Amino acid sequence: MTERETLQELIGLAYDLQEEVFIDFTDKTTEKYDRENTLGCMEDYEVKDMDKYLEEYPFLKAISYGVLYSLQKYYNSEWLCAGWCGCCPPDRLVILLEQAKESIDEV
Repeated sequence: MTERETLQELIGLAYDLQEEVFIDFTDKTTEKYDRENTLGCMEDYEVKDMDKYLEEYPFLKAISYGVLYSLQKYYNSEWLCAGWCGCCPPDRLVILLEQAKESIDEV
């Protein structure tokens, strides 16, 4: 299996995990969506919230550690967020995942 195929498999896994966890991305009433249009890493945050966030949205751990980190390493890119801090709302990380998928498709 090539590195490209491995990354495609990781992306597929993240999508599968995402579908197993129902998240209403249209609900902007919670604190998690206060930073809807910003990158969480550019804002102040407390790392202690990360575990609770990942517990609530378990698929983000797969995206964070499995896909985005691998893509960041693969492309040697500093701009690609690893998503580990849990600051961004889930839909922001899904957008990053979709961008990553498009990048892989172009390779």
